[in-house]
Amino acid sequence: MVDTIKEAIPFILTGSAIQLFQILDQMTFINSMSWFTNYSNEDLVVMFSYFSANPNKITMILISVGVSIGSVGLPLLTENYVKGDLKAASRLVQDSITMLFLFLLPATVGVVMVGEPLYTVFYGKPDSLAMGLFVFAVLQSTILGLYMVLSPMLQAMFRNRKAVLYFIYGSIAKLVLQLPTIALFHSYGPLISTTIGLIIPNVLMYRDICKVTGVKRKVILKRTILISLLTIFMFLVVGTLQWIFRICLPTKWTFVEFPICSSCRCHGWRSLWNHESPYPSIGQGDWKGPSGSLTNQIKVNLKIFINKRDNLNISIMKCLNYSLFY
Repeated sequence: MVDTIKEAIPFILTGSAIQLFQILDQMTFINSMSWFTNYSNEDLVVMFSYFSANPNKITMILISVGVSIGSVGLPLLTENYVKGDLKAASRLVQDSITMLFLFLLPATVGVVMVGEPLYTVFYGKPDSLAMGLFVFAVLQSTILGLYMVLSPMLQAMFRNRKAVLYFIYGSIAKLVLQLPTIALFHSYGPLISTTIGLIIPNVLMYRDICKVTGVKRKVILKRTILISLLTIFMFLVVGTLQWIFRICLPTKWTFVEFPICSSCRCHGWRSLWNHESPYPSIGQGDWKGPSGSLTNQIKVNLKIFINKRDNLNISIMKCLNYSLFY
């Protein structure tokens, strides 16, 4: 029982680093900002929700999935380390970090690119401060995810004291930088201090793991560069599509409303193709399908999507009308 507790304490400490940092932000942000600025308490609570409460619902999903993918090899890492097969252990470390980046980098960039409509779905239209803090918090999730993979990886090789020591180094950096960063960068301060406070243990743990297992750093670097290039390619493709959509679709439409109307359109075309009435009140014999050619029908429906003078509700009703009745 005592041995189990001794083994569990380091995992609890290092695993709760993100939550402990968030508690520190909650305890210090509002009081510190009241010293350095003239914002009201209500404004400070809103700012705190901008960088902490609101982004956490998205970033924790990214971190949880990324850590789950990057930690699948931990039992095998312990087994190979106990057997003394450091070559196999180093391959597992390389593959785990690669899988983490393979998910987190594209996912993070993707969330940033659709950040405004995604934020609007959950919290409403964001202002510039809310959007900037959201983007910063999402980009920070890569560093948080790397910490959550490297820390148990180091402890899987029975280097618990080192993991706790590196966590303490990062916590000290967070404590020391918290007030200066808040004074200089205001609501961005807690995010900056958290980033620095986790980069320090990340670097130290990565160096320790490479030293113990003999990981080939060049392999990880090459894979990371390749993933980054693919992510940049994805960024360019998605950015181009966004630019095209902004030209072709009304600016007030979002990525959520467009699929709704598209699904309605598909339902209407399915009914017309099968010569079925979408409504039981209309007899199957009375259902004549669309008037005119399919090309004319497409032209009529395209006018709905590019008619920026209509408001959103009228546009959706028109889409439903053309899809289900004609």
